[in-house]
Amino acid sequence: MKIMAICNVDEDKIKNVNLYETNIIDKVANEFGWLEESGITAEEIIGLNNSNTETQYQAFMWDKTKGKYTPFGRPYLSARICKARLMENIDNGWIPSFLDASKYKICRREVYSITTLWDDLWEGEKNNELER
Repeated sequence: MKIMAICNVDEDKIKNVNLYETNIIDKVANEFGWLEESGITAEEIIGLNNSNTETQYQAFMWDKTKGKYTPFGRPYLSARICKARLMENIDNGWIPSFLDASKYKICRREVYSITTLWDDLWEGEKNNELER
């Protein structure tokens, strides 16, 4: 199983941690080391510039061939719009025959998007052109 954890790091406190590493990200990675005793390993630790959360709603319908609910249509940012589009498809008879139009549900999920800090790739002088 994998999880994603977004942590706040107090830069003043982590700077005072006496470790061989001088980079804050390396110090954070070292501090995560104690979690390994519990079976938790940090696969990747990166500095974030920004993170956003978006709630999405998705219609699911019972798939008679697979014996389980399957996504129908696309995700929406509003539960009301998601349900309206589902009802429109049902009312107009646009449901494929392998789906049971009487068994449906609307589900919600959180979608997280993150942007990392910028890494320097190239640095030049004012009169130089960027290499291609």
